[in-house]
Amino acid sequence: MKKVLITGARGFVAQNIAKSLREAGFYIIGTSRQGGDHCEYDELCSGTLGRPLERVFQDHEIEAVIHCAFDQQDKDNSTHESGTRLWADQAAEAGVKMQVFMSSISASEDAFASYGQKKYLLEQWFLARGQIVLRLGLVIGEGGIFGRIISMVRKSPVIPLIDGGRTLTYITDRNVIGKFINQVLQDNQDKYRGKAFNLHQKEPVLFVDILRAIKKKYGASCILVPIPYIIVSAGMAVLDKLKFLKLSFDSNNLKGMRQNNGKNFHSDVNALGYGEPHYEDLIGQ
Repeated sequence: MKKVLITGARGFVAQNIAKSLREAGFYIIGTSRQGGDHCEYDELCSGTLGRPLERVFQDHEIEAVIHCAFDQQDKDNSTHESGTRLWADQAAEAGVKMQVFMSSISASEDAFASYGQKKYLLEQWFLARGQIVLRLGLVIGEGGIFGRIISMVRKSPVIPLIDGGRTLTYITDRNVIGKFINQVLQDNQDKYRGKAFNLHQKEPVLFVDILRAIKKKYGASCILVPIPYIIVSAGMAVLDKLKFLKLSFDSNNLKGMRQNNGKNFHSDVNALGYGEPHYEDLIGQ
């Protein structure tokens, strides 16, 4: 039985990949800071970004590594970059032939936010080594970022919308991610190597329309209140100067959001043979 290692095993995307690959007959090993057990994995081992993985490559003949690990406390994403490279180097030294890096459409050489900058550098690093990059949009499901959005809509009486929620949002069907990785593992891997694939739907959706769809699906009664971008930008600029206040979202993140809003991202979903369900039909699945 082929063995696949998935880093950041408790993350929403990682769990969905693990479930899909286990159903396809793979033996799935996950890394997690907590270790322990998890129903989506055959085995969990301890792993913290920035520290070498212990024993997993010695104890198992790994067929592929799927890099999903991400540290929410890593504010400048430097540990994400160096830690991912460390584990990828360990895998290569152990003879692992295929590695897949989970990236984002936010990855860009000119990204304002460090998240997009580091994702871009890692993309280039993996591609230069003949590995595979998957770029995701907003992954729909009751977990991860989308799960937090659902919780916000259901529990908050009022939700402020920057620019009235007119941000164009590219949607990723969580089922497509696992299907594609399974396809790569079962197919001739050489034709995928050294390439990046955009696994999101072709047409973007206004963020406010996504919130309205969630409200409808769950019968939520929150009020959506538009706030002009210039007001939010001025407020973030003031908060940036308060050195004692550490926020996970700063003015560069805000600029990055608007920067991405002006870009058109091509999609590989249809070319890979996957359909595009309407985003409203994906909510709550």
